[in-house]
Amino acid sequence: MYTTTITSQGTITLPAALRRKYHLKPGQTLTIEDLDTLVIHKVPNIDDVRARNKSYLTKRARSAGSSYRQGDGMRAHIEEKYGR
Repeated sequence: MYTTTITSQGTITLPAALRRKYHLKPGQTLTIEDLDTLVIHKVPNIDDVRARNKSYLTKRARSAGSSYRQGDGMRAHIEEKYGR
């Protein structure tokens, strides 16, 4: 368990151990959800999501025999889902 203090401006500081564990960087966006307790979510970086999906889309498009091109993930998705 970690303890932090809310400033007069309403900000909190996340302990360094948590920032390291969850790879949180300055300027990164977090969301806070109110479920009768506060839940903090790390918002994924779109570039990280694209990088993770790139290899998946490439493999799926090639295995389906499509004409996948670099940067054409939407086309690969449409071809996989709806065919040509």
